[in-house]
Amino acid sequence: MNTLQNISDLFLGNQGNRPGVSERRGHLKKYESAFQSGEYMMLSFSRVDSITGDLSQVDEDITVIMPADQINGKPYDLRYRAQKLEDVYCVKVTGIGPARKAVYVSHQAARLEKRPEIETELQKYLSRKEKTPIVVKGKVLKIQTKMVKGEPVDTGVWLDLCGVGIPAFIYVGNWKRTFTETLRGKASYGDILDVIVLERVERKGMY
Repeated sequence: MNTLQNISDLFLGNQGNRPGVSERRGHLKKYESAFQSGEYMMLSFSRVDSITGDLSQVDEDITVIMPADQINGKPYDLRYRAQKLEDVYCVKVTGIGPARKAVYVSHQAARLEKRPEIETELQKYLSRKEKTPIVVKGKVLKIQTKMVKGEPVDTGVWLDLCGVGIPAFIYVGNWKRTFTETLRGKASYGDILDVIVLERVERKGMY
């Protein structure tokens, strides 16, 4: 449980608190140190490229860049680029530019390192014969809907479990004890929820 909590706090515990690079001055040394040691950094960004979707932040004479495909492992829909600036990211330094004026970071690399630990802990829990409810954090990604008689009906919420890229789904019937007609206005992108893990299933090649 400590592993789940610690990693969840690392990736999701600072949402809403925006630690920009300007709060950690000292320029290149801190990035070089993080690059060599593999240390994680918590960063937010102030700019997004309208063509590439890359995120960036200026730390005096250094530009910190997170390429679009290093946020979640693949390019994202540029319509949501402003949304990406609202998040706080746990990142690894993946490279330093040849002119030593650019630092490259990756949220995806940090997630891939920590995801196996979360999956192992969850599998241990789900393999027990007698289970006490296990509560973990999840970040809301989107509300799922389906069309019924020409009208959109909310069916549940997709989450990023523990912030490491494990997809999780809350069926609308499990949102709360009482009947929930619609999730609009009750769940928004970026919300952090405490959820109870019920089961692990395979869905179109993913778990």
